Amino acid sequence: MTAVTTDVRLLSIYLEDHHALLGAVLARAGRLVASDSHLPGGTALREIRDVLTDDREALRALMDTLGSTPSAAKSLLAGVAERLGRLKPNGRLLERSPLSRVVELDALRAAVQDDAALWRVLGAIAETDDRISAADAAARTSRAQRQAQTVERLRVAAAVAALGGREAASAHRR
Repeated sequence: MTAVTTDVRLLSIYLEDHHALLGAVLARAGRLVASDSHLPGGTALREIRDVLTDDREALRALMDTLGSTPSAAKSLLAGVAERLGRLKPNGRLLERSPLSRVVELDALRAAVQDDAALWRVLGAIAETDDRISAADAAARTSRAQRQAQTVERLRVAAAVAALGGREAASAHRR
């Protein structure tokens, strides 16, 4: 059997990308929690934000183990992209549109799925690289998959409420 060696340089680049993305996602999640904590799912959104924070810290610890550091340039660009995403028209001029919650939940769902994908990759690499915990990667993958289901449920309910009216939202919750 051929031994597989981790390309630490490429793995570091991959981890830098995900670290920067998680930073932007946390900014978006924080905005969502701040504006929608009183709505159904507010507690779940806070928990998801906290778990993503934990995943980012674990990713940073892994980067430290590999001798890698987060990329300031990538983090800056991801942050700028997140802020630019807020500038799109939302159908309301002076107040928050119900569509804003839907779009933010769309982004959060994609980010949580990306988080699960990251940990699946790291779990596969852990089979040949003992610096990565296979058990931790598996637990984080599973947790992210559960979160994706929660975000999807919230996203659909928000979309129905925003696009289908109150009666449709009530019927969807039943």
